[in-house]
Amino acid sequence: MPLTHRYANENLIAPTHADFNKKMFARVNWTHEAENKQQISVIAGEYVEVMDNTQDWWKVRGTNNKVGYIPGNYLVVVKLPEE
Repeated sequence: MPLTHRYANENLIAPTHADFNKKMFARVNWTHEAENKQQISVIAGEYVEVMDNTQDWWKVRGTNNKVGYIPGNYLVVVKLPEE
């Protein structure tokens, strides 16, 4: 069962081991409020799927399934230990 975190009245779900085999995930270190339609808002402690990390602003999919950009330095790529 994935880890569940409670933050700002939202359930934030950590990715499962199966997800890590297919995709890259990152933990959000600082809350970011979107300033335009290309960005997304994320909450510190949330896990996002990294879709593109080749620029300073990373394209990610948030827990609400929205896709957009946030500063790459707000994120830390996470990896679960091998089972």
